[in-house]
Amino acid sequence: MSRLRPIFVLLLGLLTAGVLLTSGCGNKGPLYLPDRADNQK
Repeated sequence: MSRLRPIFVLLLGLLTAGVLLTSGCGNKGPLYLPDRADNQK
């Protein structure tokens, strides 16, 4: 159990970091780019 806990914490940290990065960058990037292209046309 003592060996599994650090790995579990690392996995949780990576998951939360990945979700935060994808949600923060993903929502602003792909959504705004098509809007700008449509507005320019």
